Amino acid sequence: MRKKQQTIFNKKNAIGLFIILIMTMSVLGIYVGSGSDNTDTYNGFKFIQTKQGYSTEINDKPITFYNHPTTIEYILFDNASKDILKNAKMLTITFDPADSAVQEIELARLELTTQLQQFANIYLVTGITNQTAPYAQFPLISCANATVYQPVIYFKTGETTAIAAQGSCITATANYRGAILTLKDRIIYQILNIMN
Repeated sequence: MRKKQQTIFNKKNAIGLFIILIMTMSVLGIYVGSGSDNTDTYNGFKFIQTKQGYSTEINDKPITFYNHPTTIEYILFDNASKDILKNAKMLTITFDPADSAVQEIELARLELTTQLQQFANIYLVTGITNQTAPYAQFPLISCANATVYQPVIYFKTGETTAIAAQGSCITATANYRGAILTLKDRIIYQILNIMN
């Protein structure tokens, strides 16, 4: 009886070779894909996406945002607000302690205070629109207190997400809680001339 001659390309080996080929291509795809660049440029600023958000540098110091500028260009930001912020050396942040987004407003307020002092040399004061514990130590401040020299930014929730000024008071309105931090990013982008 004659033995069958074995070849590499029999049915059994073809399946194994096919699986090896798929695994090899997968590894090559992951290797090539891992080299993809997670940076881009917006208005002359280089942004890098990190786990914390989108980072760029201002005067060789890193600053991180929750949102990339291209994703928040849709926010209505009137020219009067832009003009107020362009000349500001001191700002007052105010809010209603009973607002449903008070935690997000608090985070935005703290980050604005830190980032604007560090990157724009703007001093921030905090006030509240009505005396409520645990905010009783803050002064009562509303849009009526806004002046050319010390504009007020009033954070609140509402029906739309927009930044609009009336006199020297800028109202930053968010239509959902998470949009408060988006408004915070948009304000800082404007002050730092990252967005126009």
